[in-house]
Amino acid sequence: MEIKEITLPSDILITEINLLLSQLTTNEFNFSMDDLKSIINSNSDVLFGAFESNKLVGILTLVTYRIPTGKHGRIEDVVVAKLSRGKGIGKALTIEAMQRGSVLNLDKLSLTSNPTRVAANRLYQKIGFQLRETNSYVYTYKK
Repeated sequence: MEIKEITLPSDILITEINLLLSQLTTNEFNFSMDDLKSIINSNSDVLFGAFESNKLVGILTLVTYRIPTGKHGRIEDVVVAKLSRGKGIGKALTIEAMQRGSVLNLDKLSLTSNPTRVAANRLYQKIGFQLRETNSYVYTYKK
């Protein structure tokens, strides 16, 4: 398995990313070439991929931002292909994001995880993330 930053868009990557995202959420979406190019060209987003035999089997997005209390990062849209789970891919992706956050001199790195994802929550705590007592809210824009 190889973890690397995705820097070159391709139709194959779009297909593989859409397959992975369909395992993450039941919401309708269509991750497009423009979406991929936007992330790749962003100064604040990094898309990491986990590859086995040149096939994308996992992704993680690191988003960085500056606010008055410091330079922060968030880990978003972590997904590993169902047939590749249990091999340490999610851990490897997360550690890669943590290392990049250190290189970027982040003050904090956050993530959220559904409480029903017991293994993922155990992993995050094992590698150093601390559970916060907070409420998480979302506002969804109508399109």
